Amino acid sequence: MLGWEAHGLLAENGPRMELGGRREATVDGCGGVLEYTETVVRIGYGRAVVKFSGERLRLHSLAAKSLILSGEIQKIEFLPPP
Repeated sequence: MLGWEAHGLLAENGPRMELGGRREATVDGCGGVLEYTETVVRIGYGRAVVKFSGERLRLHSLAAKSLILSGEIQKIEFLPPP
């Protein structure tokens, strides 16, 4: 059986996102916060933008190119760069 790596679904370098159900997202290698409200968070993600929509969204553990988002995540969109 082939793992995810063999299918090219996991990147070796670049941004990485891990979801903890619908309540938490950890993003490593992000390019900064572009928008932050309780219902929308947009972050730079490689050459694109990731938009999280939901309720009671909060950013935690803001470190250099790394963040943790919590709340009720209802939708995740990958958008072209601004």
